[in-house]
Amino acid sequence: MAVDLLCSGTFRLRFRNYESAREAGRDAGAAGFATTLADEKTDGWSLVVARRNQPFPRDEEGRYSGRLRTIATTHGGAFEGFTES
Repeated sequence: MAVDLLCSGTFRLRFRNYESAREAGRDAGAAGFATTLADEKTDGWSLVVARRNQPFPRDEEGRYSGRLRTIATTHGGAFEGFTES
């Protein structure tokens, strides 16, 4: 049985206002992530975050999630999770 040691995907963070999402995107970018900000119209702002270098080691997903959870809560947002692609 082969074990896949690499994975690709995006992390999603949610914010109520643009300023918080923008600041979190700046912090995520400084930590080595690429970010895309999306207006969810009625549900605030989503920040979609990915590692700049994909794929990445599967065992790093938890560490990246923890870092992004901290960034989200620091700016009043919520970490929604990782979606593998």
